[in-house]
Amino acid sequence: MSHEVFISYQTESQAFVEQLCKLLESYDIKCWYGKRDVISNHASEIPKAIRGCKVFLLVVDENVATHPRGDILNEVYLASNLFKKGLLDMMSVNITNIEYEDDELLYHLGRLQKKFLIDKMLPDGAINLLAELLTRLGRGECPVSYGNVPGDVRYKNDYFDINDDHERERLNTQLHILKKFDSDVYDRILSGRKGLSVLDIGCNEGNLTMDRFGKRPEVRKIIGIDINADAIESAKSNFENEKASFYLLNGEDADFGYDLAEIREKHDIDKFDIIHISMLLLHMENPSKLLKRIKPLLSKGGKLFIRDIDDTLTFVHPDPMGGFNRMIRICAREELSGYRHSGKEIYSMLIENGFRNVALEKKGLDTSQMTLEEKDALFHTYFSFIYEDTKILYLRNPENKRVLDDYNWLENNYGALKQEYDRPETLFQLGFVTYTAEK
Repeated sequence: MSHEVFISYQTESQAFVEQLCKLLESYDIKCWYGKRDVISNHASEIPKAIRGCKVFLLVVDENVATHPRGDILNEVYLASNLFKKGLLDMMSVNITNIEYEDDELLYHLGRLQKKFLIDKMLPDGAINLLAELLTRLGRGECPVSYGNVPGDVRYKNDYFDINDDHERERLNTQLHILKKFDSDVYDRILSGRKGLSVLDIGCNEGNLTMDRFGKRPEVRKIIGIDINADAIESAKSNFENEKASFYLLNGEDADFGYDLAEIREKHDIDKFDIIHISMLLLHMENPSKLLKRIKPLLSKGGKLFIRDIDDTLTFVHPDPMGGFNRMIRICAREELSGYRHSGKEIYSMLIENGFRNVALEKKGLDTSQMTLEEKDALFHTYFSFIYEDTKILYLRNPENKRVLDDYNWLENNYGALKQEYDRPETLFQLGFVTYTAEK
């Protein structure tokens, strides 16, 4: 079974549902909700998902309580029939104190076995729901409070702020460091070919896109897409020409395929010969959904290139006081860092989505053959962004004890760790991974 809990809700509660799902899935309670998990056809996929779950969980906000839409009533009706047959449990999460006003909804919700009143910001009260679900699913008691929920779970997050000069400098440094890491992979998928069309998903400001493809004679057309409007405007201003075009587009949106079809028609592109995805999947909640969508867009003999991160491959040695290991753990739980174990999951996602000739081309970029300048640059690519992101989180949440502890520890130890890192016997490996695949 791919999921255990079906979450029924109206779009006004989308943000709440995302946070609730993040909490539940951090305890391996697999959830299903429409915005994330519907691939193409709501009418067929939603009933199948309800029939496949163990618990139907309805999120009741003011709109559901007073004027539920037809799709909500249909979902509740189907779940109610399955409940009568003993095929699933029904529960609700109420984020409003308003009493139900819809008679049809009130009739079906009379079957609910458990109701929870939770604030929209998911405080400790959500633990009661978590504990109930763990019990019903045969997992035992809830082990910790909400404040200790692990942060290294997959969820959608904003990964770039164009106004953050430090982040822009870091990404530029990363661009040049990675050139040695996997430039031979680019050469192999491009050399000897001509008239190629390239789709770069998550192109950011276009710097990596143009550095890797802009001057390659094999490439005829480059399409870069990103969800950040400011980044796309920057890419257009700096790089757009007859060869390269940039568009604001979200690969997770339901209209992605239609919007991209219009772009392809405009530029006379049937299929893409290269689809390029660099350091994006770790920031996505459901990257498998994107991979499924892009597979038909790849030409026969075309190549999919994916670069991502996996901190199970990241280490510093020696680390006598465990300081570097602590920084890696801080990175794993920071909400700005993305899912830090993403890289190892990509192979399985590609196979499951029907890609072939899947190859793990590169794993782990290390300092063993680097110059002192390159080693220093790699430190700032990784450790300095942990420090800066922790500072941002502290300024946003000064009352959060964990963030405060991490920030104070970094303030007191960052300089000493840099000195330890600079020692000639210190080896650092950062868990970059690179895959290629074919349709």
